[in-house]
Amino acid sequence: MSANKFFKIIPRVQSATSGAGLAPGTYKDTLYKTHLKSILQNGVGRYICPLMRITFKLCKEYKDSHGLREYVEKNLVEFAQTNPSVAIYVMPRRHRAPYIVAEYLTGNIENMCVRNFTAQDIHKWVNYFKTSSGYPVGHILNETKSENTSIQGMWNPFLNKPTAFNIQNWPSDEFSQVGSVGETATETLSKM
Repeated sequence: MSANKFFKIIPRVQSATSGAGLAPGTYKDTLYKTHLKSILQNGVGRYICPLMRITFKLCKEYKDSHGLREYVEKNLVEFAQTNPSVAIYVMPRRHRAPYIVAEYLTGNIENMCVRNFTAQDIHKWVNYFKTSSGYPVGHILNETKSENTSIQGMWNPFLNKPTAFNIQNWPSDEFSQVGSVGETATETLSKM
């Protein structure tokens, strides 16, 4: 498959807003062309949270980090207790903008600047990172795709029809007749 038709898993996505780390041939405002996919059939046997590690980078004094500091002080312990499979790091950085860095099992990384966000906004974004698969948001090429192709072939409207359809000249009076469907549900109910 050509890289120009569609892109498969992108190994590192730096930021959804900066445009850095995008696949070759894409622009900042375009979506990836992709198929629906799940992580290793996640949820078939048991569910594994795709979020592997989340890092909170904040300044202890800078006013832009106020919402992130408040979230770390009040809500982070609860988040850690409810999500024991996620590694949580808090990195203090002096006089820098606050960031949340989410790393997924797929190898993708998402950076998000949370400058002047409230604690409630940060809580919503942390929940988004927790429930996200880690794949970039993309334009879905085809709703049905199978890794294992069927030996029977693709379904078509004439799959279970009589073979006489193949040699018939259309329109046909014989095949245009409506077959008897028997008694309808309305007729059955009216007899009761």
